[in-house]
Amino acid sequence: MSDIIEEKEIQFRSGSIRLSGSLNRHQHRSPGPLCLLLSGSGPQDRDQTVCGIPTFKALAEALTDAGYAVFRWDDRGVGESDGDYLESNGQQLVDDAIAALDHLCKVCSFEAIHLIGHSQGTLVAPQVALKRPDLVKSLVLLAGMALPGRNTLLEQHAAVLRADNWPVDVIDASVAQKARVFDVLEGVPDTSLTPVETARLRAALTQALLDEMPVSALNQQQQAELNDSLDDLLEWEWRLLLKQDPARQLARISTPVLALFGDEDLQVNAIKHATALAEALPAGLPQSIQTLRGFNHLFQQSEGSPPLDYSQDGPAFPEAACRPIIDWLNRHS
Repeated sequence: MSDIIEEKEIQFRSGSIRLSGSLNRHQHRSPGPLCLLLSGSGPQDRDQTVCGIPTFKALAEALTDAGYAVFRWDDRGVGESDGDYLESNGQQLVDDAIAALDHLCKVCSFEAIHLIGHSQGTLVAPQVALKRPDLVKSLVLLAGMALPGRNTLLEQHAAVLRADNWPVDVIDASVAQKARVFDVLEGVPDTSLTPVETARLRAALTQALLDEMPVSALNQQQQAELNDSLDDLLEWEWRLLLKQDPARQLARISTPVLALFGDEDLQVNAIKHATALAEALPAGLPQSIQTLRGFNHLFQQSEGSPPLDYSQDGPAFPEAACRPIIDWLNRHS
């Protein structure tokens, strides 16, 4: 990062929770335009570090070098932020983003504000834009869902298994099992559950995973693996993603949209979601939907590493991935 760029710690409140993040900006320029980065799923630090790759730090530095102020923050319960991400819900993701936006507008007068969401963050960005249409100049959606959550997650599961060379019949059986699990989860809200509700859900998920096989038929290692799977499935983000129908939100957007996909992305199929996004956005809305060749879900240039093992694919957001974002921001600032 250039020595004329400063990184300032910013704290703000979302309800009763204190959150903390970093504002990057040029020291000797007017406030200029601001980019707010909205992270993907899971408890993320402000750099959205995945497999040791600080994806948002790389993106923030590229945008700041291009003249933009950039704000990113630690999720609840991560880094310098208070709270507990695992006890959060989808509405609180939106509330936190709005709180960050409102706070920054109070402390500084920016020329324009852009929301840049990655993965799950692309579900948050349109909701913020709909609540603050007077503030948000444009949306940048990176590897974003445009199809219903259930479709996306089942396709993602199958794509990973295909990339790992699983036999077709085994893939089909695994996808069918995942569908049974989703049938259980779809009727449960993405809010915190009581101990009784958690126990009932755990029992129903166990039945869906084992398909009538008794737990006692599993050996010790298999039971440990089952418990790990159940712990994962009980997290609220599965229930959040399953109830998503992004097209309904996107159809209401009046803010210009740039959407970028990677053709090597195993989590969000570029062809299917780019097509669905184009169909969902209102006619006449300024938009640009692009698929970058050779890039994966984290916008790394993929080298054919094992499925979802991003540690082998180099830095995120190299110049070829940042250039269309910067060009878009320059046109809409």
